[in-house]
Amino acid sequence: MLKRWKIWVAGILAIVLLSGGFVAGLWASTQEIVAKTFIEPRLNAQSFAKRAREQAKDKMWAERLIKGGYIIHLRHAQREKWRDSAAFDAIELATKTDASKSTFAKATCLTPQGVEEAKMIGRVFEIAKLQVSKVYSSPSCRAWQTALHAFGPDYTIDNSLLNRSAMIPSERAGFARQLRNLILNAEIKPGTNIVLTGHGATLEWDGKIGLDENQMIRRKPRHETGFFVLERVDGKIIARYKFSSLRDFSSVTVSLAGGN
Repeated sequence: MLKRWKIWVAGILAIVLLSGGFVAGLWASTQEIVAKTFIEPRLNAQSFAKRAREQAKDKMWAERLIKGGYIIHLRHAQREKWRDSAAFDAIELATKTDASKSTFAKATCLTPQGVEEAKMIGRVFEIAKLQVSKVYSSPSCRAWQTALHAFGPDYTIDNSLLNRSAMIPSERAGFARQLRNLILNAEIKPGTNIVLTGHGATLEWDGKIGLDENQMIRRKPRHETGFFVLERVDGKIIARYKFSSLRDFSSVTVSLAGGN
């Protein structure tokens, strides 16, 4: 009798478990159908609309740059990601070494792809008719190589553009003030812009010393070849806009008229 009771209980448990699995499977299938039918199209539409708004802003700021009067803080093109690159940057500057001819060239200089990216910066600016009258560069190899391949040999090295992580902390504020003076006093010829080739986090390190007002899109990252648009207004430096990469600029300035 006891044995039959155990079998009966086991049978009920099996039915419950099987039905539970069926319900769970049915619920999962329903969720998947709802997601594909209602949620994913909505998210795709929102993503498309957001990108369209961003491209409209990119276009507006590209047109302003083409008219001139701004300072472009350009992040260098591609380099190899060495963990201790900042230490090599410091050695390069402290010993006045031409890193491109050193044993640690790969730590601080451009990759072959980076060289081509730098060349492309110059070509895109040229096609867009964005005029550059003066170029300043960080002394780091990847920065001056970007300046060289993008804009030619007529650039000026300025140590204030060096990657802040290559400096001891007590010196960073002094370099930040030096960069501020460069931005405020550099001559911008009518219809042109000034380019500063440097590193990704310099302005973030400098904080209020380097910028009086920050209108940059914080959620938008700045990749290699990306750049900030800076403007001088009544003795103040305002970060007006950020292009995440050269692609964002070229996609609204390089016309493909006649394409299919």
